[in-house]
Amino acid sequence: MKNKTTIAGAVLGVIGAGLLALFVAQAGGAQAEETVVALVVQEDLAPGMGVDGIRDRVAEADVPVSLAPSTRITDLEDVKGKEVVRTVGAGEILSASQFAAAGPVAGGLVVPQGYEAMTLEADPAPGVEGYVTPGSRVNVYATVAEDGAAPYTQLVLGHLDVLAVTRGNLSGESQAPAEGSSDGRIVLLLQVRPDDAPVLVHAQRHGALWFTLVNEDDPAPAPRRVQVGDFEPGQRGQAIGEARARQDEAAAQGEEQ
Repeated sequence: MKNKTTIAGAVLGVIGAGLLALFVAQAGGAQAEETVVALVVQEDLAPGMGVDGIRDRVAEADVPVSLAPSTRITDLEDVKGKEVVRTVGAGEILSASQFAAAGPVAGGLVVPQGYEAMTLEADPAPGVEGYVTPGSRVNVYATVAEDGAAPYTQLVLGHLDVLAVTRGNLSGESQAPAEGSSDGRIVLLLQVRPDDAPVLVHAQRHGALWFTLVNEDDPAPAPRRVQVGDFEPGQRGQAIGEARARQDEAAAQGEEQ
């Protein structure tokens, strides 16, 4: 698993470095976006590393506001006494979600104090295909049918941190998502609180799970049961129209910026 998380961290680093390079290239030909100070990784950070071990591997940089997480770290003293929980690749911006209080190391991953690590399986589409990577944050939904009652879908838990991702299944061979085909299940290793673990186990055993990728700056949605009968055909069409209108508005705002 350690090799897989290292690969995932390198991929994230390349993406992060590419986005920063694109920003710099575009700044010369257009009005530059507002920037903020952040700490950017210069050399990969390994799980279990503390502040003293990463000082020479990070450097301050001005990064565009749109790329800087709200939980970015600007001073390593803010995470003093904590450890890196996953491989953080060169080019990534340091954020609080990459650190946790020192805890036992399992398979190259640090299990933060007060949490457990548990796996959930998903088919490629419900598992957001290959887009979930270590460091992602997901919401978990379940569709459940209970004793002849009409099935319903509901948020199970929101804003769960992903520690690792493999493609395969829990009883057979698995491989890194980037190396796999579209066939086979995706296994997500999630960081959960002990009280929440039984909820996810029950949902996995008695329901069909779906995952969504979320922005860590957005609030977790409120749990709400949804059934087919809750939406008349006209309401479904209206909901789709409103969603498209929001997308168009967001796109227009992006062009103005």
